[in-house]
Amino acid sequence: MKYGYARVSTEVQNLHQQIDALTAAGCS
Repeated sequence: MKYGYARVSTEVQNLHQQIDALTAAGCS
């Protein structure tokens, strides 16, 4: 199982984009 770390910067949308990228990469 892969784990990814998403950092919150200033915009919530950016966080969602990171989560989508991690999910697409197979992270959970």
